[in-house]
Amino acid sequence: GNGGDLDIDAIIEILPARMDDPSVLIDLEAAMGKLTDNLSTSVRLMGLEGKSAAEAGADLGVSANAARINFHRGMKKLRQLLSLGSPEGPKDE
Repeated sequence: GNGGDLDIDAIIEILPARMDDPSVLIDLEAAMGKLTDNLSTSVRLMGLEGKSAAEAGADLGVSANAARINFHRGMKKLRQLLSLGSPEGPKDE
């Protein structure tokens, strides 16, 4: 399904360094691990696997709109986590 225009580029855009640096992928995985399941799954399905919001929503058992919101929320949190780059950065909750 080519319903989603989201792909790995969406993830790359939020990374401060290049994807061919293995430590970046480790940071990404670590950041993904800090997200709630819904957020990380939406990011994984839509961002990494390129599924549409409807497809991701079906996998998660939520609406396409909810999946899209989860994705954007997840990406925003990843951006914060990755740009902080240090565990003692400000917490937003």
